[in-house]
Amino acid sequence: WEKLDVAIVGAGDPRLGKVPVPQFFFSDPVSAKILAKEGVVGDLLCHFLEHDGSLSDPVFDRRVMSIPLSWLKKVPCVLGVIGLVEKKHVLQAVLRGGYINVLITDAETARAVLEEKGEGGERGGNERDFGAKDISNNLIERRRE
Repeated sequence: WEKLDVAIVGAGDPRLGKVPVPQFFFSDPVSAKILAKEGVVGDLLCHFLEHDGSLSDPVFDRRVMSIPLSWLKKVPCVLGVIGLVEKKHVLQAVLRGGYINVLITDAETARAVLEEKGEGGERGGNERDFGAKDISNNLIERRRE
């Protein structure tokens, strides 16, 4: 992991049923308990996240066979591919946690994230509050063209 220059990551919410990870991973009693916690919004590389981007359960997280999020933050280019409005809360957590520095999403999801922030999805908003570049506005502008 130390030599990694670029990472392409996905995030989601296994409760939506649209994940490539086998559902049994999320249905064991320990995982189910974590997913039921009020603050859990989804996962990034199977690491369960809270609204603020922090790990939901660091002890459980040791079971995850994925790059540790602390190491992911050290990768120079981390591209997040996160779409669907239903995933806006996990996207916000990923951005707040500072886990990605490039975002690929659809215009509808970008707009939903910005609207929830009170930015209205208009050009010139301050997405940097989430720790990501202002790519979402560019996506919205391209969609309008």
